[in-house]
Amino acid sequence: MQTEQHRTPAIGATNTTTAATEKPGYYGMPVLKRPHWKWEIILYFWMGGIAVGAYVTAAIADLFGDQEDDILARTGRLIALPLMVLSPILLIKDLGRPEKFYNMLRVVKLRSPMSVGTWVLTTFGAFSGLSALLELFFYEPRWRWLRRLTAILGTPGAIAVGGYTGILLSATAIPLWFKNRLMWGPVFLASAFSTGTAAI
Repeated sequence: MQTEQHRTPAIGATNTTTAATEKPGYYGMPVLKRPHWKWEIILYFWMGGIAVGAYVTAAIADLFGDQEDDILARTGRLIALPLMVLSPILLIKDLGRPEKFYNMLRVVKLRSPMSVGTWVLTTFGAFSGLSALLELFFYEPRWRWLRRLTAILGTPGAIAVGGYTGILLSATAIPLWFKNRLMWGPVFLASAFSTGTAAI
């Protein structure tokens, strides 16, 4: 009877078949998932930053400037409105289902960047819309106090929108983003102010 002989590979030899089929990761699965964000989120980051920078710059010009700065304040507020209309559309398109955005507004989870981001985006969007309407239909000097009050109330939401996108990045498992997590919020805010003032 013929028996099958098993040969033990010599020390230092490599199994080329196993090496060729092995994949990096855990049981053939990647250790980290790639970010699934597409062009909609990238465009949202850019447009949302411009809206934030333009709105806050307009508020500063209105509160601390003189009459010559009225055109700057008006321009900044009118720039912010269409961008804040497009931003939720881009986010909803990325989610794939519009009801997901609505469902996030049903609850508030302070430990969830997505939940907090949805609320600050909605709040800032409402104030940017109100500010633009005041500029269009209540532009007389006697309504200046109302425009300033709206700017004061809307500015914290604008700053939150400008910084939360960076915090959202740092909440992921991507090592480079997590390692520099304390930096992303200020970086996104600085970018928002530079692009917003450039747009004005």
